[in-house]
Amino acid sequence: MVSASRHAAPWRSVRKFKKVFRVLASGDSILRSRLLAIGNQGRDPMECSAWQLLQQQQPKPLVSHRLSPYYGAMSGHRLDDREREHLAEEGYVLREAVFSRVEVAAIAEDCEAVLVRAANGPATRKIPMGNYLFEINPELVTVVKWEPEYPDQLQGLEPFAHFDTNLEAWGKDARFVEPMRDLLDTAAPCLFTEKLNVKRAHVGGAIFLHQDCPYWIENSENPDEIATAVLFLDDSNRRNGCLEVVPGSHRQTLAKSREVAGFGRFEIDPDHFDTAALIALEVCAGSVAFFGPRLVHRSLPNTTEADRRTLLYSYQPAGRSTSADFLAQMIRTSTHERG
Repeated sequence: MVSASRHAAPWRSVRKFKKVFRVLASGDSILRSRLLAIGNQGRDPMECSAWQLLQQQQPKPLVSHRLSPYYGAMSGHRLDDREREHLAEEGYVLREAVFSRVEVAAIAEDCEAVLVRAANGPATRKIPMGNYLFEINPELVTVVKWEPEYPDQLQGLEPFAHFDTNLEAWGKDARFVEPMRDLLDTAAPCLFTEKLNVKRAHVGGAIFLHQDCPYWIENSENPDEIATAVLFLDDSNRRNGCLEVVPGSHRQTLAKSREVAGFGRFEIDPDHFDTAALIALEVCAGSVAFFGPRLVHRSLPNTTEADRRTLLYSYQPAGRSTSADFLAQMIRTSTHERG
């Protein structure tokens, strides 16, 4: 397996102060973000000064995101030509250090709060579904996910923007929305669903090999016109179960699924897929990965002392029903049948 850490541009490529000016003058957003991701710790005074200058040149919102999130009215976050080519060939785009550590801390706080709110709802039955354990919260119209091997440990939540204004606002941030205009080829991408994956220290389990498209066939208007942005809330590596993808898998037909009943049928059969093609996206917190519905991906268990969390926003063209709409209809139908 190959690590995406090979994408990082080490500081040895910018050893002298004057070279920072070349980065600033070139407008190279990819190199800029990589340098900012590395930071100035343990560097000599010349490099620290260069890093601080680069940081000062970063565009900043005029006011707090919580007070006035910018909803995608700017064009500075669109995919450039190299990213478009990488998306077409490899099936994903990875941008490092898109969100600052301060922003990530605020987003993570919002995520933990919504998890507590959803998990403390009215107790309902936990339902085994394939390799997962779900519990529907009918009041909030969301699905609480639990670790199958540790059923008292949260695994995640989906969807939640329809009842949490803070996380809805983050989902409208230009750094998510603008690239989605290119991924979906639409002027007005809107949220389809939102997902939290929280791999708690030592107990966070695997997310099994899959493509998103099969999961959305029955609860979307067009699963092939949905794309996802993954925000890494913690530094991610193989040991804590980082995201792994198969470059180029989006250009193939849908992979063979497991021949089982129920939710497990959406997972890819590992006996009929070459997992050696997977690469690990080892990135710093605040980085974002973008990909469409057919990219094959997974993540392994978290074996470390710290949590590994990701926030996923999936988008579709405007005017279509959301996953919350489909879930609400399912809950209404189930309630009517029981009553």
